[in-house]
Amino acid sequence: MKKEKKKALDAEINDMLLDDIDKFEHFAATNWKGIIIGFFVVFAAVVVVAIGYQVNNSMKSKATNVISAAETKDALEKVVKDYSSYPAVNAARIKLALIYINDKNYDKAAELYTIMRNSPEIPDEMRWRAALNASYVMELKGQKEQAASSFATTAIQSLMSEAFKAEANYSAGRLYASFNNKDKASELLKSASLSAVAPGAAGFWGNQAKMLLERISLEPVKN
Repeated sequence: MKKEKKKALDAEINDMLLDDIDKFEHFAATNWKGIIIGFFVVFAAVVVVAIGYQVNNSMKSKATNVISAAETKDALEKVVKDYSSYPAVNAARIKLALIYINDKNYDKAAELYTIMRNSPEIPDEMRWRAALNASYVMELKGQKEQAASSFATTAIQSLMSEAFKAEANYSAGRLYASFNNKDKASELLKSASLSAVAPGAAGFWGNQAKMLLERISLEPVKN
């Protein structure tokens, strides 16, 4: 009887753990855009304004104005094609990638993120965001193992800010937890949780990691 009760209790704990992991996985797959979209929209505007200050001829000025004005999918696609050599066009790529993601056109979004992450002319913050978003796109496409590896690789970039590292480590840990690879998940989540006391985005991702780490650390009750 005791053995049966223990098995039932162990099964219940495992079900609760898996349910929590599923909820975290669902959160990332459906709501991560809401967390970063505000950053991207604001950052796109900042990029255009910053480059506008550096404009030194009428052609560049016109390009910056056209890029800044583009909002629809068709307009953004035309801008990205016509002004591909202008640094300011990355603001249009950001907007267009989000449209592609909403349309579930993940391959096209991934192409834009790849261009941005490999561009030497964009700020580090934009390059890091593009790298993270490329990993999110992999996850949305169902390539979860590849996404987990990509997040983990991004997290070890030495110059990356604390906030981006915490997000990358948390995202990788969350995915490894969903694979039931608790050792790998715990390692990554512990790294992310070190940012729990930090302000802003670093603290947000650090606390997410801390909460998930506590959940996957649950052990079945022993007699």
